[in-house]
Amino acid sequence: MNGCGNDYIFVYLPENKVTNPKELAVRLSERHFGVGSDGLVLIDKSQLADCSMRIFNADGSEANMCGNALRCAAKYIYDRGFVTKDEVSVCTLAGVKTVRLDINGGKAESAKADLGAPSLMKLGGKRAVSRTVTAGGKEYEITPIDVGNFHAVRFVKRITQKEMGIAKAISTNCPQFPDGVNVEAARVIDRGNIEVRVYERGSGETLACGTGAAATLFAAFLKGLTGPKANIILPGGVLEVEYIKGRVYVKGPAKVNFEGEIKDL
Repeated sequence: MNGCGNDYIFVYLPENKVTNPKELAVRLSERHFGVGSDGLVLIDKSQLADCSMRIFNADGSEANMCGNALRCAAKYIYDRGFVTKDEVSVCTLAGVKTVRLDINGGKAESAKADLGAPSLMKLGGKRAVSRTVTAGGKEYEITPIDVGNFHAVRFVKRITQKEMGIAKAISTNCPQFPDGVNVEAARVIDRGNIEVRVYERGSGETLACGTGAAATLFAAFLKGLTGPKANIILPGGVLEVEYIKGRVYVKGPAKVNFEGEIKDL
């Protein structure tokens, strides 16, 4: 399944036994010798929500949240008849999230996810809209955002391969983020549109990132670059993001690429 090209392999745990999800994520995500994906999502039953999900990146590391996977998880349980309502709750490591589905012909074709209240991250014990971090011996200005997972948003004049190299360096080799961080290279087109490319912790550059889109809009709003609503234009498509009454919402497609059976989980 994918949201704007950010693709994950979904496994329903009540019907499948997964003993080593980290190893499985690495094996299946490999695009030449595996199925190929940005990671693995395990769907399970939950006493707190309509379902739960765990997300494992392509390198096997576990993520707290993923906006695109969240929308796809909601579609997964609706399309299979596990729920019949168009508002679905999903329990994640970042808490219970709510997703409102757009239904067409009995199937969910897009979704709007409530990612909760974003905030500035603390770096060095302080919160600030603009912070300086080091990577590869150089200093870069970022806006550190927490939307259930951590993001470093950089606003640039042009999004080039050089900028994406900087994004990789910050993501993988920055002392301020010892566990790694998701990094956005963002170019404000106008107050309603932002072009973004994302280097995700544990997966590398992806075609889209829902939490990254949310983090970018929130950072742009805090810096006065946009209003509380904007289209986030990613290589894989467009996500509509809005910040309302202290909460951030991301709307976009959720699609099934294909279904299959893997004998050795």
